[in-house]
Order: sequence, then structure tokens, then C-alpha cells
Amino acid sequence: MVRFLPALLAAGLILLGGCSTAFAPPPRKAVVSDMDIARKQAFILQTKTALKVFQSSARDLHRRARAQSREELASEVGRFVAQQVDPIVNDFEANNNPQTRLQIAELQMMCCLVYLDLGESWTAWKLVNEMEKRYGNDPQLLSAAIDRKDTGFADLRSGLLGLKKRAVRDTFGVSGSPSS
Repeated sequence: MVRFLPALLAAGLILLGGCSTAFAPPPRKAVVSDMDIARKQAFILQTKTALKVFQSSARDLHRRARAQSREELASEVGRFVAQQVDPIVNDFEANNNPQTRLQIAELQMMCCLVYLDLGESWTAWKLVNEMEKRYGNDPQLLSAAIDRKDTGFADLRSGLLGLKKRAVRDTFGVSGSPSS
């Protein structure tokens, strides 16, 4: 629980009216290339936990209809994804290990869900398209079971389809693919 305290505090500060970054140190990306697979898996779990906090905050702000706070949270989520999610998504070793590859796909799905809850449907739509390119040719991975309580989907294939439908609906106001 102590490990996740910084993420909880950051989300709390944003909800209370934002925080000043005038004296904040420059952001640093997580260094995952030096980690072994077990540490990368632990890193992914920590990152998923932080994304759950962001998603909960996004849903709360949506219920309260606080657009400015939602925009601030979206900015914070964007920085978090760039610093914590992108390094593991782009890690060669993690992507070549079947177990961490599935965890990375779940992590990206959670990012999509957070973006959708924040009203950032265009960003979510682009991420879904990137995921389709990355995982679309791997039938074994697409049919692998994922954690339903984190994503709301039983497997990667149904998750990609569901996220794409929601992102297209929210982005373009239609129920199908923009190319159809």
C-alpha cells in the first residue's frame, strides 16, 4: 500500500484543485530495460494499480461534471502514461515474453478505459488502433483470458472490439467503424 501512496496523493491533489509544477523536478521515464522479467511483472502490476486510481478519479469527476478538473486529470494521465506505461510497452524483452506481453496488452486496455472515462476518446481510439496492429496477428494472445475486473472483458479480442466500438461512438458519434 505504501508503494501506491504517491499515485493516490497525486490524484488527490488534482481533485483538490491542481498542483503547481513551477518547482517540480523534470519528469523521468521509468527505466525498465535493466529489470528482469519478475521485476517487470511487478512494475506492470504497480502501474495497473495507479491506472485504477486514475480511472476511479475520472469517473468521479465525470459524475460531478467538473470539466476543468477532468482536463487537469487528463493531462496528469498523459504524463503518467508517457513516464510509466510507454517504457514497458516499448520494452523488447517484455514484449517477447508471452506472460508479460499479455499483461502489457491489459495495461494498454486500462489506459484506453481511463482515456474514455476522461472524455479523451480520440486518444483512446488511436491507442486501440495501435493495439490492433500490435496484437491483431496473434490469435493465441487474442484468445487469452484477461482479468475481467480490471478491464470488463473476458479476453483480448472482445476487449479490443468493445473498446473500439466505444471509442468510435464517443469520437465520431456513430456505432460502427469510420471506414465502413
